[in-house]
Amino acid sequence: MKIKKIIPLLALLFAAFLFMQKSCQKNIFNDNDCPDYELPEATQSGENTIGCLVDGIVLVPKVDWGWSMPTTKHFKYNEEKGEMFFDISFLAEEKDYECGYQKMTMLFAADSIFGEKEVEADKYSATTMITPNGDRKTYHYRSFMTGISSKLKIIKLDTTKNIISGNFSFEAYWGTLDDYDPDDKIDVTEGRFDFNYRQDGGYVTGYSNDD
Repeated sequence: MKIKKIIPLLALLFAAFLFMQKSCQKNIFNDNDCPDYELPEATQSGENTIGCLVDGIVLVPKVDWGWSMPTTKHFKYNEEKGEMFFDISFLAEEKDYECGYQKMTMLFAADSIFGEKEVEADKYSATTMITPNGDRKTYHYRSFMTGISSKLKIIKLDTTKNIISGNFSFEAYWGTLDDYDPDDKIDVTEGRFDFNYRQDGGYVTGYSNDD
């Protein structure tokens, strides 16, 4: 009688062990299968890199897509006018969604950049577009709001070697420029860029943060 009772118990324990082992293998596979996107190092040597975090999620131009598209993934700085602009897109693949990534695009424009300093909040603008599950949501940085966190700091501006580097962070709110939801916002943090800009103020179309 005891043996008859022990055999089903052993079979049940063995089945539980196989299930746990399979689950662990599945979790390990999912972790290893997730892409590991990282921010570029905060350099000041004209490496042509850019990136930031959007609510803690990495936003860098996707390496596989390069910088070949004519209307996206660009950076330029005009030292005569003091104007800077960049457009970066993270084009997530289907498997990326399970890992927490989204399709995101950021447009950032600034003026009055003539030296190494922190640029005033009303001298730049930003729009971040996030496409979760096919529905696009657009968030705008609003310089007229008081008490929000925002920063654009030019750490290096070398007009001899044509290098401009800096960091940025800001809060952005969902809605149109005139009508927005104060309770629906995103936080852009740890933004950094390091470019060897073109003397003629044209677009830089290279991205060196790839392997």
